Amino acid sequence: MSRTLKTTLIICFLSIACNSYSMAMDNEDEKQKVSVSKKLNKTTLLVISANHPDAFLNFQSQAIKQRIEYIYDPGMSLTWIKKDDLREGVLNSRWFVGNDYEVERISEIIGFSASQLADKGIHVITTLGHKGVRYQHKDEHVYLPAVHGIKIVDPTGAGDAWRGGFIAGLLRNMSIKESLAMGNAVASFAVERYGTVNHKPTLIQVERRMKEILRG
Repeated sequence: MSRTLKTTLIICFLSIACNSYSMAMDNEDEKQKVSVSKKLNKTTLLVISANHPDAFLNFQSQAIKQRIEYIYDPGMSLTWIKKDDLREGVLNSRWFVGNDYEVERISEIIGFSASQLADKGIHVITTLGHKGVRYQHKDEHVYLPAVHGIKIVDPTGAGDAWRGGFIAGLLRNMSIKESLAMGNAVASFAVERYGTVNHKPTLIQVERRMKEILRG
């Protein structure tokens, strides 16, 4: 088995199923939509992230109606999503993820601060760029720094890399702090290279940076 860290350990329904759903909309004879429940198993997480508006809202609706837990990452949808849909998506999510600007803006739109959402039992994660990450859930508050002493070449793709690392941690049954640290660690490799997919750290390299992060 390769020691290279695999961060694509999820079925991202919007990226996999959006094309099928869009084609179904274009083809009047094929109106079938992908069923979220049929795609889920114990080794997958449902991530609802910005994509085609119809696909985004379709999966959001399915997840809420079927009481499926999901990670909600709506930051890039703010240019088109309606207030009621955004509010419903956030309030029914298990995990709400965004950068500091996105979380603040979404909080203003839906009328709930990050602290209020956390009090409701939602796991609120705010990525802070070179400053690290903040996690809030009820009375639990965690802050972890970014990796220090690295040369930032290109921040493009750091957010996606962070999410991949964090989700990989969850799927490996790591603690929340360890999963957050894995997100920070993977993102640190992304910013050291130009482009979005040119970082290929090994698991050993990622774990080394995780330990540094957890030491503070």
